[in-house]
Amino acid sequence: MYKYVLRRMLLVIPVLLLSSLVVFGLMRVMPGDALVALMGESGNVGERELAKLRKDLGLDRPYHEQYALWVWQMVSLNPGHSIFTNEPIAVSLRKAIPVTLELAALAMVIGIVIAVPIGVMSATRQDSASDYVGRVIAVSGLSFPSSGSAPSSSPSPPSGSTGSLPSGT
Repeated sequence: MYKYVLRRMLLVIPVLLLSSLVVFGLMRVMPGDALVALMGESGNVGERELAKLRKDLGLDRPYHEQYALWVWQMVSLNPGHSIFTNEPIAVSLRKAIPVTLELAALAMVIGIVIAVPIGVMSATRQDSASDYVGRVIAVSGLSFPSSGSAPSSSPSPPSGSTGSLPSGT
């Protein structure tokens, strides 16, 4: 058992490196310019400012140097500064992690509160109508994409909004 766990732990390293390399490579071969997308294609930024931003962000370096710098920042737990808020990313993560953990714990509790009674009911009444209903609910819950459940559970303005909500300007 010890050798199995050790072997699996050692396999984590190449898997993480390979997957990060694939993601990094895919981000670099995407069409378009990342800085133009960052600026919202406003057209208000001149070539001189774009060149300065490329240099500041390290986008003027070769890909292998960009990747090596990114890996070093991740390993040293210093991911840099946010390009949107200009604060350290570690600070943003420290703010977001408690809320994320709270949301994950709440989702787990809700899942357990729903799943355990349905599972017990299905196990004690096998092949009955309530068992089939429980199975349908379980399979439906697993099949439904989590990205689809979030918008449907939050209130939103009607699609033909008359502009009665504040616009934020």
